[in-house]
Amino acid sequence: MSAAPVRRSATGPPEVVDGTRSRLKLTLGIGVVAALLGLAIVQFVAQLQPKESVELARLELPSVAGLDIAGARGQLEALGLVVNVLFRPNESVAKGAVFAQDPLAGRLLQQGDVVRIIASDGPLGQSVPAVSGQQALDATAVISAAGLTPQTVDTPHESIRVGEVIGTNPAAGSRAPAGAAVQVLVSSGPAPRTVPAMVNLPLAQALVELGRSGLAVGTIRKVHREDQPEGVVLSTSPAAGAAIPKDTPVEIEVTGPAPTAEVPYLAGLSQGTAESLLKAADLVAKVVPVPVAAGDLNAGRVLSQGMPPGAEVAPGTTVEISVAVASG
Repeated sequence: MSAAPVRRSATGPPEVVDGTRSRLKLTLGIGVVAALLGLAIVQFVAQLQPKESVELARLELPSVAGLDIAGARGQLEALGLVVNVLFRPNESVAKGAVFAQDPLAGRLLQQGDVVRIIASDGPLGQSVPAVSGQQALDATAVISAAGLTPQTVDTPHESIRVGEVIGTNPAAGSRAPAGAAVQVLVSSGPAPRTVPAMVNLPLAQALVELGRSGLAVGTIRKVHREDQPEGVVLSTSPAAGAAIPKDTPVEIEVTGPAPTAEVPYLAGLSQGTAESLLKAADLVAKVVPVPVAAGDLNAGRVLSQGMPPGAEVAPGTTVEISVAVASG
């Protein structure tokens, strides 16, 4: 048996090196590494194995024939099914009603499966062309060329110009049997407006009602009434209830103040001119002669007037005018 190796150190006594213990530690370390590696391989292989699938509950597909699209979709989606809608022409089923489905009723399905429902798109026939915005004559020609019979219908519209097509009935894109009538809705302009009842209303309120009706304010004529306060509507033309085009002016007669006449400026005018001006102002002249010397340049002219110019007086009021008259 050979002697154990000795390790010598410059700072301490010699040490005996045990090789058996070192080999044992190395062997244990290798074993631990191998075990960990094996465990990792097992886990990796386990992940590659297919997982067990979860079986969803199977549902019996109900029949939705005869329902409208919304009703059929709601019933199927409540079961967790995905719904696709297809449209097909059908001569006997109303447009928008479901008449078939795929898969058929009674099949067993799982939640998330797709069900196609087939809804009626109306009878097979000619497609109604889109003519909105065209002039009436052009639109009727297009519809006739499509094998359909156009019928123009005047229809009021607030913004579309007169003579321009608003739309059709049936609507554009619908199908109709060959030769079927298609109404072409042609704008006749804004709808007629009705004159509102304004008699006995205050003028301010009457104007508000008129504006709300889409009509314009015409001439406002004031008439004095002793038994009525000022500013009350007496009549309108046209009368209340009349149907007239939008923005048509409506004349209004309203109570006003008592009429007045303005006294004109008369001093220095000839007597004849002064009398004419007073008559035109609905006033009465009363001449008061004032003697002046012969040859006076003021002879025949108004020297003064009994009421100041610009005064407002009742019509028919007498106004004195002093007129120079040459003596001798």
